[in-house]
Amino acid sequence: QEASVEFNGITYTGEVQTDGTFSVTVPAADVANLEDTTTYTATANVSDKAGNAATADTEDVHTTDTTAPAAPTVV
Repeated sequence: QEASVEFNGITYTGEVQTDGTFSVTVPAADVANLEDTTTYTATANVSDKAGNAATADTEDVHTTDTTAPAAPTVV
């Protein structure tokens, strides 16, 4: 059974584990294309083995900050 996550217009898939959890991997190249201070929404979808879609119960929105912090000053 697979779950999918749509993030920034790309769909990533992962296998649902026996305990009902799943994860997906977003390649580093796709993360590198994210814009600083932009808010992105990830949408997860999963169906049971009979093809019935699950109902959503939460939505998480994550913002990625890709700006490196300022270098420290050594005195």
